[in-house]
Amino acid sequence: MINFLIRVLFTTVFFIAPAGWLGFKLYAETQLIEAINEFKPMASDYADIQFDEVNVHITGKVSITEITVTPKYTFKTPINIERLSVIFPSTLSMMKTMYDVINEGGSELPDSLRIQYDGVQLPLAGNEHFFTGFNDKRQLQLKETLQGELEPLCGSEYIIGLNQLRQMGINTLINKHFWEYNYTPENQEMVIRFGISATNLYKASLQTSFYKKGTPVISNFMQIPPLTNAEFTYQDEGLVRMSNQYCALSSGISTVEYINRLNNLPDSFYFHTTGIVPNGAMKNAHIDFLRNPDTVSIKAHLPPNFHPEALSVYDTELWVSSFGLSLEVNNSTVTPFEIVTPAHFDPAGSSSDDVEMTETPSRNAEPHIKKEIKPQPIYGDESKTYIFVDELPSANQEIDLLKQQQSSDIPIYELPNHIGAWLEVYVDPSKSFRGELIAVERERLLLKVRSAGGSITIPIKLHRIKSVKPR
Repeated sequence: MINFLIRVLFTTVFFIAPAGWLGFKLYAETQLIEAINEFKPMASDYADIQFDEVNVHITGKVSITEITVTPKYTFKTPINIERLSVIFPSTLSMMKTMYDVINEGGSELPDSLRIQYDGVQLPLAGNEHFFTGFNDKRQLQLKETLQGELEPLCGSEYIIGLNQLRQMGINTLINKHFWEYNYTPENQEMVIRFGISATNLYKASLQTSFYKKGTPVISNFMQIPPLTNAEFTYQDEGLVRMSNQYCALSSGISTVEYINRLNNLPDSFYFHTTGIVPNGAMKNAHIDFLRNPDTVSIKAHLPPNFHPEALSVYDTELWVSSFGLSLEVNNSTVTPFEIVTPAHFDPAGSSSDDVEMTETPSRNAEPHIKKEIKPQPIYGDESKTYIFVDELPSANQEIDLLKQQQSSDIPIYELPNHIGAWLEVYVDPSKSFRGELIAVERERLLLKVRSAGGSITIPIKLHRIKSVKPR
């Protein structure tokens, strides 16, 4: 009797389970195709999207094959992708997530997910404007800047450009891309990784992490949270060796002689090609990497409540100390690691732009409102500043005073009188930072600004400030 029941149960599962899976597979593929077709008109202003088929695999993977994206603005040639895969941690998590999203509009996600693009075809030809670091315009700029100071290093050029890459048989610099996350409930840590690569050339990835409570949801990826650490890694798989050999051959010398020539480059070359001037230890690490190209990694151990917007305000010289940066080349730590951007190489970075705290107002300058009080901090565009006046003004006078106060810039030399005030500091006509003025030093001020999950104190050099307005 028991054997009979086991046979009946086994037979039932054997026939029903495959039928159930095939039913779900057909249903899920149909729903996904409909969703993609509904999305295509929404994206039509930016790109035309075509694809071959959608497959839902029993291994917990969803794939879309033979995708062609024809952008209308960014690229001049279509982008072809052999396969887009969404990889779930298990078949059950895939089925649950797809069912929730399709039927209930749910936003809850599994603890891990990977989106992977294989067989990406983004040709160099026709997309020169996208590869701005290697195109003809960039090569011409270097020739105009370095001519007379340094002989070309790679034949008639200073760096490898798009034409040189094509001559080396390289038609694209990206043929694979992935994005993935992994959430660990035990320590409430979310790790996100992005990566690009080109077969037999290189692999590069960026990994960041942050703390969060609860199961991942779609909204977690709609804004940038405060990060706890980050790491960039480059793994060479042939690109550097090919470049060394090509430049050596173009210059009529051996690869060893070519690398030795790079051992005595002037600081101006590094500045105009990379934007920084490396110290002796960094230059030695660069030469070691050219001789034995393996890995380069930059790690950051970020301060509490760090938000990436701080990168645009902190001067690069402060990045290493402020963000806990470290550099490793071929698994060896480079010490000291510095990010130095000397002003004398940059015509726009003249020291004459520095603003001294001893500056005095012009006699023709309009008088500044002499006293103000600071209300409790209010964030947003509707925050106000209140003014003391000797007598109660009329309604029109009060409006005029407020307009004058809100439109008047605070001179740099008066900033020490506004410690604790809420200000808007413009470092560019279209870029500003709002926060509480913490301190004013000879060359910089400290501004406490709100960020996701708390606040951060950012230094802003005085010579970068275009204007300061009270909030």
